[in-house]
This record gives sequence, structure tokens and C-alpha cells, in this order.
Amino acid sequence: MEVRVREPWADIARGFAIVTVIFFHVVLALDAIGDVHGKVFVLIHVFAPIPMALFFFVSGLFSKKLVRGGLSSPLGFRVLDLFYVFVVWSLIEAFIRTAISGSVGHFDPVGYLINPISNLWFIWALVLFTLVSAMCSGRSAAVLMVAAAFISLCSFTNVLVLDNLVHNHVAKYAVFFFVGVFAVDLAGVSKLKSIPVFGVLALIYVMVTIGLAGKFSEGLNGFVFALLTWIAVPTAISGCYVLGKINAVRVVIGWFGKNSLGLYVGHPIAIMLLMVGYQQLVPIDGEPALVSAFVLTLMAIAFSVGLLMIASFCGFKALYQAPRSIIDRIAMLIVRPRSVPL
Repeated sequence: MEVRVREPWADIARGFAIVTVIFFHVVLALDAIGDVHGKVFVLIHVFAPIPMALFFFVSGLFSKKLVRGGLSSPLGFRVLDLFYVFVVWSLIEAFIRTAISGSVGHFDPVGYLINPISNLWFIWALVLFTLVSAMCSGRSAAVLMVAAAFISLCSFTNVLVLDNLVHNHVAKYAVFFFVGVFAVDLAGVSKLKSIPVFGVLALIYVMVTIGLAGKFSEGLNGFVFALLTWIAVPTAISGCYVLGKINAVRVVIGWFGKNSLGLYVGHPIAIMLLMVGYQQLVPIDGEPALVSAFVLTLMAIAFSVGLLMIASFCGFKALYQAPRSIIDRIAMLIVRPRSVPL
């Protein structure tokens, strides 16, 4: 989430996470047509525990002041802003999908708000987690974290299997947002910034990944993945501190992080359009090309960045942020209590 005082490591973390997420979604799109090289799944296996947990933890960490202020504070405006972006880009995505398929599918707005079957589900979950956090404090926050941790472990180990991917992701990753809000502060995170700390954490992560993954029963594999995810968050944060010392990384990946929302909402459309062209131009037979996933990822990022810059240059910022007049009017009706004459 956007904050006034920026932390370079946090922007790098967001930037790394959004690039990784786009890569994952490109691979899923290629896999749907059966054109993913086997070695690509090795990278998926190594990095899968990182992006979602890191995204939600960082979002929670920088939501502390907003959450503590309640819905009458800037939190209400932020929630409305995120919800506005979610609705706008859901409609755009539905329009593009309809144009590509050539047919109008049945759309249930109420059902979609309960189960957003879209790559934009992260924004929906962020709104949900923020509202839940705003209603908790003190002991209730502790109970919330314990309950979320238990639900997360049950989801990772398939003890709890929900009806769809979005709800399963919510069950797995809500705890990371809540821990970021209630249990960790910037002073604690700053202890991860040394190179030796990163080296130790990275070694542990690699050893667990290589030595344990894939060698146990399905339930224990889920436990190992959960363990890797908890190790991945401090490892990634420590790595972002270290990489932040490199100017090129701080500038490029940090820019991605500062504009992660814009890249996130644009990339599903980019992938849909790229896959149409890919299937027309590249024959899908024989051994899949190893570079396809990487090239398409770079193209999806470039498309999302270009769309963001064009919208900003041409005055279409309302695609990425609700016009203040709209938010103010809604806030007067929903967020701010009405004055009652005596």
C-alpha cells in the first residue's frame, strides 16, 4: 500500500513480488495450452512460497496507522479507493475477455464480489483483510492471528480444502497480513538488513527447498511448503535490504514496487492479448521453448508499464485511482457519520 515515507527495501519487495506474480501467471497461461518447458517448473517450485506471503506481509506492515484509525480515518478512503480500482479493472478485464472469445458469458456481480474468479483477487483480499484488521485490537487481534495461523496451516496441508482457488489463497495468506499489522514493526524488520543475516536465511531456505520438498506424503509436503513460506518472508526482506545497495536494482525494481498496483491490474489483460498473438504466431507442437515464459513475462511487464504511463500522460489517472470527488461523496454517505440535528 502507498505510504508517505517510503522504505527502499519495501518498494524492492513489492517490485520483486509483482514481477514474480506476472511470471507465474504467464506460466499458467502457457500451461493451459500445453506449452511450458519442464525446467520452468523448477523456478516455480523454488519461488512459489515467496510472492503472495511477501505482498500481504508488506501490505499489512504499512497499514498499521490506517487500521488503527478506524473507518472514519484515511483507512475508509483507502478501502474505497482499492474497491473502485477492483471494480473498474474487473469490468475492463471482462470486456477484453468477451471481445477475445466473441461471446458474452453470464456474469453474476454479487457472486463475483464473493468469489472474484480473476487474477485481480489480491485487491479484493487486501480490502477484506484491511476491514477485518480495523475491527480488531488487543486480545481480539491476538485471537485473530492465532485463528488465521491455524486456518493457514490447515489449508497448506489440505486438511481444509475450500471450493475454489481464491478462497484457498485467502485461507493460506491472511495470517501474513495480520502478522504485518499487529505483530511486527519496522524496527524489528530492520534487524534483517545485514548481508550475514541474508546469507544464513538464504542458506536455510535453499537447504529446506532441496532437502525436503517432494520427499514426503502429500500432507507433510503441505507442511513443508508452509514452513518454506514462513522462511521465505524474512529471507526475501533481508535480500531486498541487500539488493537495495545496488543502485540499478533500487531504481528499476523499486519503481515497479512504487507502481505495483498499476502493473498488477494491467497484467491480466496483457497476458490475455499476448496469448492470442502467441497461439497465432508460434506453433504449439514438439518440445516447448524454454525462453517463451521469460519473453512473454517481459512483454507483459512492458505492456503494463506502457499502459500505466500512457494513462498518466493522457490524463486517465482515474483508471488507477478513484477521482477524489467520487470518494468524498461516498465517504460522506458510508464512512463518515452523518451529523444529526438536535
